[in-house]
Amino acid sequence: MKKKILKGIALFFITFLTFHVKSQNATFNNNDGDNLWSNTANWDTGSLPTGVATINTNVILDGDYTITKLETSNGVATDITISGTNTLTISDNANPYLHNKLNGILTINCNLEVQVTNQSLDARFLDDNKIIFGGNSTIILTEATKIRNFSQNPLELNGTLIGSKNIIVSNATGNAQAGGITFGNTADNSNFTGNILDFTEDIVSNIVAPNVFTSTDAVIQFSGVGGSLTLNGENTMLGSISRLGANNGQPTINFNANQNNMKALTLIGTSAGNALALNINTAVSKIIFNDLDLNTGANDGILNIIGFRDDVLKFGVILTQDQLDAIQIDGVATAGFLSQRANGYIVKTTTLSVTKNNLENASIYPNPVRNNLYINSPKNSKITLYNTLGSKIKSIINSSGSTTIEVDNLTKGVYIIRINADEKVKTSRAIIN
Repeated sequence: MKKKILKGIALFFITFLTFHVKSQNATFNNNDGDNLWSNTANWDTGSLPTGVATINTNVILDGDYTITKLETSNGVATDITISGTNTLTISDNANPYLHNKLNGILTINCNLEVQVTNQSLDARFLDDNKIIFGGNSTIILTEATKIRNFSQNPLELNGTLIGSKNIIVSNATGNAQAGGITFGNTADNSNFTGNILDFTEDIVSNIVAPNVFTSTDAVIQFSGVGGSLTLNGENTMLGSISRLGANNGQPTINFNANQNNMKALTLIGTSAGNALALNINTAVSKIIFNDLDLNTGANDGILNIIGFRDDVLKFGVILTQDQLDAIQIDGVATAGFLSQRANGYIVKTTTLSVTKNNLENASIYPNPVRNNLYINSPKNSKITLYNTLGSKIKSIINSSGSTTIEVDNLTKGVYIIRINADEKVKTSRAIIN
């Protein structure tokens, strides 16, 4: 038994050492002048790299090759392009597996297959440092990966993204000047079904339909204290958006174009300061989610609508009154002030009260009131009293059609009374003297 164990251990180390001994590092300097990756004379070692490939000048990928890491020379002020129609595969477990150390732009305009698990693609914190994936590039993710942009310039993705593994986006240092990530108008993530997990970065999508930013199976998840997503292309967001975790803060989704077929919006937190903002541009007329998962407990998060307008935001499910009351407008509590039409659109309750859904056979008196407020409404209607800050004071069911609310113990002022019955609503103001 001991011999078998020792033999197995020896075989493992032999395999490990053989692989790493055979991994050849090399620097591309284009000594032969044709810019071809396949030309051994263009590499300082006289042989093709299988380990770390350091690129000092433009190179044409004229075959399929596998390396353990791709990097550029440290601090050199130049721009470099890797082009071609073939595939460069990065395997092993180097971190970072792709590292632009230039004080310039690294453009990758070929196919890149990532077989490195949970390691990072890095752009350095230099004035002119930038990574661009060109319009002819394809990134194939067979393992989860990280993107860390330390540069003040946006990392650009202009090609195709393929795979089912997650992408973690973070500048890792909390650097406020980090440039984030921009998906250009030629980018297409239709065949990417993994999740994009954003902790701190700003992501911009300029993708134009029929290409998509997220497929129906993909999720953009915010788990940190900040970060944002800006959608500039109409109907390119087909997946879900979620805000999870216990980190206080308010990531923001900037809607600069209509999105009429998003899958779901999820907001579940373990902290009352865990918020998500939907910032709706005035030119936008439709923001539609097919589903909503919004918890309304004391320690759950906040959904804040910036630039709210009637009949723009729609959910394909019926919201409870507690869910409606949990939504803020421009950071202000709205309890009692929002309603949902039968077609799913969210409107101010005062708007709904003057439409065909108005509950006409309901009345309150006297008004102003000092002691008892009398209410006539349909049997089993729900009556809710709010103060002007949107806080719910009390809620009752009028089982008989006529009820009384004692108000002499309430602070003098203006209150909102909301009566719901048979999918109709009436909202009135009552003055307590």
